[in-house]
Amino acid sequence: MNTPHLSESAALLNKAVGSTLAAILTNCGISSVTEAPLNLERINSETFWIFEMRYSGLIESKNYLICSESFAKRVTESFVGESEELDRSDFLATAGEILNMLTGNLLVAFYGDDVGFDLGLPKQREFVPGELDEFPGQLFSYSSDGDPIIFGVVVSK
Repeated sequence: MNTPHLSESAALLNKAVGSTLAAILTNCGISSVTEAPLNLERINSETFWIFEMRYSGLIESKNYLICSESFAKRVTESFVGESEELDRSDFLATAGEILNMLTGNLLVAFYGDDVGFDLGLPKQREFVPGELDEFPGQLFSYSSDGDPIIFGVVVSK
């Protein structure tokens, strides 16, 4: 297959992530996703969550989604409706599922749907301020109605 390797072109990956993220969020009822400068000051001073998803096949890699709890809440409520029964675990599960959909769609876009990958389950934890200062892979920054969304990829092989 003559498709570029996921880590070969930052510009191509940035475009693919942005359009795929926009499509996923549109399906969840969120219409605004744009590229945005990486705002480390805001990310390091507010509560953000980091989601990690490992996968292997033609490559071994980890994808990351970093977002605020308010963004995860907004997406969840837009998708399922507002409810007092929804809580933090629901919001974080939605953000993890966004990473899952994003990863799957990107792998199909780059490698085709006939190439198999083993995908792990998204893991989540609270973001530690400063941890992006020496991120070992590529980072791409977007905004949805003022909420920062960061996608990261670290390819190991």
